[in-house]
Amino acid sequence: MNDALNLYFGIKAGFNSYDVNTNGLVSYGIGEDASLMNLDGGFSPNVGVGAHLKHENYFVSFSGGYIIKLPGEMALKPMVLVRYVDASPLSIDLTAIFTLSNIFDIGAAYRLDEGISGLFIFKVSPNFQIGYAYESSFEDSVRNLDNGTHEVMMNFKL
Repeated sequence: MNDALNLYFGIKAGFNSYDVNTNGLVSYGIGEDASLMNLDGGFSPNVGVGAHLKHENYFVSFSGGYIIKLPGEMALKPMVLVRYVDASPLSIDLTAIFTLSNIFDIGAAYRLDEGISGLFIFKVSPNFQIGYAYESSFEDSVRNLDNGTHEVMMNFKL
């Protein structure tokens, strides 16, 4: 848009693989959700689009954050994401990412009353980065069923 303000558009593609046992599933006053019954596992594609407005000192997308410049080539990026989905409780994520020399990011997130996660991102080149994230639930009933979620990502800038 100008030298200090950039607008980015993005697409993402991935997949989910489910193995679900819904016996004993408890719903909280919304009735039985037919889409959650009789799941037989399998492969499900996941595609998304988004927009990101970035200034030198702030950015806004579906979440919001601020870049705090630290001594040397370091920065701290605190972020907040508020998410509402009909028939679900409000979800609030608090994230902090520490950037070293604009090459390596390491961070952690807290989802209010739900779980924690950690991530790292390595910038291979100015146009390509790879990363990994892991999330674990606070709920014993969820934590006992799996070992958390893993996410591997690649980001290409064209």
